[in-house]
Amino acid sequence: MLQRAQEYDCFRRGIYPNRAIEGPATPAGTPYSVYPPYALPMFALFFEPGGWLQGRIVVQGLSLAALLAMGRFGWRTMRLHGGDAAWAAVGGIAAAAIGGNSSALARGQFSIICVGLIIAQIVLLERGRAAAAGLCWSLAMLKPQIALPFALLFLVDRQWRGLLFGVAILACLSLFSCWWTDVSPLTVARHWLFDMPLQFTESANSVGPATISKWLGISPRFGQFVALGTLVLTLVALAVLAALGRGRAAAWLARREPGAAARAVPGGHMLTVAAICGLLGELFMYHFHYDNIMLFPAVLCLFAMACAAPSWRTVSAAAVLGSTVWLPQSAFDAFPALALLRAAVWAVSCVALVVLVARRHRYAAA
Repeated sequence: MLQRAQEYDCFRRGIYPNRAIEGPATPAGTPYSVYPPYALPMFALFFEPGGWLQGRIVVQGLSLAALLAMGRFGWRTMRLHGGDAAWAAVGGIAAAAIGGNSSALARGQFSIICVGLIIAQIVLLERGRAAAAGLCWSLAMLKPQIALPFALLFLVDRQWRGLLFGVAILACLSLFSCWWTDVSPLTVARHWLFDMPLQFTESANSVGPATISKWLGISPRFGQFVALGTLVLTLVALAVLAALGRGRAAAWLARREPGAAARAVPGGHMLTVAAICGLLGELFMYHFHYDNIMLFPAVLCLFAMACAAPSWRTVSAAAVLGSTVWLPQSAFDAFPALALLRAAVWAVSCVALVVLVARRHRYAAA
């Protein structure tokens, strides 16, 4: 939080908070920000006019509010899937129980706020309010390694105008940052695409692309860009699948499960796609453990499935995935094999959800 405050102070004075972008005339003490240009004006929401202390209070207050909102969303999801008070309680505490939250609050990280905005995006998309959802998504892009995969949600019900609106907001904020600091947009783009070192990603969790690249003896930049390209291609393929199968899959489920429409949660299908997005983002982009809150939709989705159709398979799958984010990070730090097992659980869960969506589409088409 202190570093973010220093970066915003530079930006407020018209200095781009990155020594490589500002060039040789950079004032002494200028930080090296790894945040995208559109994020710099967003910092004003936290630090204006009171500075660091105000920012810390605002971030922690909004984080707690986001956890409460996610708790309500989880409780409502389980209740509408036919769960009793015990199932509803699990949904209500699923987000708050994630192990990295205490670290996010202690460090003043934006992770919890960003996921709260993603949940708002899901709710707004289900209500057909694409523009408002686009605004929430653009604000969540304060941490793009969390929010970027959730762009897929706009294409589930062909609400792509919301995505265009969100992208337009980010583009305008980026151009404003360049104008305010008198820096060329081409200079910023070149730095991000070709010059920005990504060694900081090597200290992320043990399943990130940079760590795998290090094991393979290749540069973190190359590994991260390959992973990012794979993520984008996967999201495009899923977008096509989800867009084609949305209506027919709903009709098939209604025929196969009488009363399913009455139990359906606002965001039922959307929540499944959000679960896939969170898992893909966790696997293909660098993250610290305090970003694991992005797996809340995946945990909630599997528990909702277990609640609607309880069996040893569904309940076990939900419990195993939940344990990967509810166990303290110290357990994974002490036993590296657990971190690899956790990554395997995430990968298997992601594949299983993709197969479920594909199977629904196939049956609906038949």
